[in-house]
Amino acid sequence: WKNVAVKFSAYGDKAIKSGITKNIVETYIQYKKDGYLGAVGYRYGLLSGENDNKSQLLTSISKGFFHNKLRLALSNEYSLNGKSDNFKNRTFTEALYFVNQYINIFVNHEILEGKTQKSNLSRAGIKTRLWKGASFESGVSEKFQNDSSRLFGDFGANQNWQVNKRLMLGASMEKEKTIKGVGESEDFTAYSLFSNYKRDRWVASTKVEHRLGEKAKKINFDFGIFTEVNENLGLAFGTRVNSVRGEGESDKKDMKLSFAYRHDDTVFVLNRLNYLHERDKNIKLSKIIQSLLYVLKPSKNSTLSGHYGLKYTQDFIDKKSFSSLIDTVGIEYIYDLSRRIELGIQGSLLHSYDSSNFDESFGAYVGYNLFKNSYLGLGYNFSGFYDSDFSNLRRSEQGAYLQFRMKFDEESLKDTLEMF
Repeated sequence: WKNVAVKFSAYGDKAIKSGITKNIVETYIQYKKDGYLGAVGYRYGLLSGENDNKSQLLTSISKGFFHNKLRLALSNEYSLNGKSDNFKNRTFTEALYFVNQYINIFVNHEILEGKTQKSNLSRAGIKTRLWKGASFESGVSEKFQNDSSRLFGDFGANQNWQVNKRLMLGASMEKEKTIKGVGESEDFTAYSLFSNYKRDRWVASTKVEHRLGEKAKKINFDFGIFTEVNENLGLAFGTRVNSVRGEGESDKKDMKLSFAYRHDDTVFVLNRLNYLHERDKNIKLSKIIQSLLYVLKPSKNSTLSGHYGLKYTQDFIDKKSFSSLIDTVGIEYIYDLSRRIELGIQGSLLHSYDSSNFDESFGAYVGYNLFKNSYLGLGYNFSGFYDSDFSNLRRSEQGAYLQFRMKFDEESLKDTLEMF
């Protein structure tokens, strides 16, 4: 098994233009031998604000030639439960030539296919790393999307400075310019400053971006801080601010305050308080969302959990005010049938106070242990509902689903909070 590796990652990806966040969980098995590198994996994507959650099969293979001076690669991402414009099918091919340890030349081609969108992007360029912490990339791309084509050049530069063992500072610049043709993307120049600070049990990060486009100017600000008060309690705060001036003028704010608590590996509590505010020319929207998850292990082979969520929403549309109050409550029981297989059953209720309306979700699933604390589950909900603001609590939509699930990490409260 020395040539085999199992890898896992979880991250969030927020689209600046739409404000939609993709929460991604990936796991894959990698095999390496005689210059070949192959991988098979699975991705689960949860999209905030829309009922569009996707499971994707990931495959890739690459081979090095001429003592790895030249590397050819092919990869594919295929949606298992239908095409989506948010999680597109993707095929990517690349040839990468290493001139030396500082310079490499690349040629690649990408095919994206969604439910209503399809594009082809060909790109060639050069990447350089001339000194410590610095990277530069320049290329020419041709993109065919729907009924339009665009030839454009791009340039990017990035510099990191490790000031000391605790503080890292960085700056970057990105520029894109049309050579000929038209497309959905505009020419732009973007400048960013970022930092990361670590000390004892504290971690803090900041990023500021100023993006100058042909039709709009954008400012994006991200800040996050985490601390482990002790080995059983972690606290986190994060805020994201997006401001657009010009075409599509809008403002968005997203703030989260959360904590994770565990006791003797038998009790786990996760809590998140979320404030969101959005404004454009016609609509102003504010939300306060409270999410609580309580997990209890009454025995070695069983887990009992309960959740509660509360959401208050206020909309201002054409100078008229609308408000709503919704909450959800649910319970889940999981039994470890063996070291590899677990069985689960869940039920939850969604209540709208304004309309006195109730929706219920009830279902079961079977999970298979891929590696420590990580399960791939196949489930079916006989009845269900969907609310994107409570999607971090439970999978409640009606019908069959494939889902990647993590048990609470006994070692990292920070990773647990990031996934909640």
